[in-house]
Amino acid sequence: MNEFTPFITQMVLLGVIPFAAYFLGVYIRITVFPSPQSLVMKHQFLVAIPLSVMVIAPLIVTLGQAITDAENLSAYLITIGVIIEHGLFMNEAVCERFNAKLQPA
Repeated sequence: MNEFTPFITQMVLLGVIPFAAYFLGVYIRITVFPSPQSLVMKHQFLVAIPLSVMVIAPLIVTLGQAITDAENLSAYLITIGVIIEHGLFMNEAVCERFNAKLQPA
């Protein structure tokens, strides 16, 4: 198990925490700042699945470089904050556009 500990830690830092941060941003937006035309939470989370991959994939490089050195903790935390902000704003904007497209003309 000891030889897998760095690998498991790296996978959690690069794979689990960024996606959890994005969905935390979606959850905060839905519960704290709901808009009148917001979709229900279930639909917001379904739309967030492909959006989270689009947002997080380019940032994995930054996160990977940040976890290699303890001095780069601030870079890691700032990147996680950017991911949360994307979950707050980008997901709602895309959901509103999808909802507008689905409305009958």
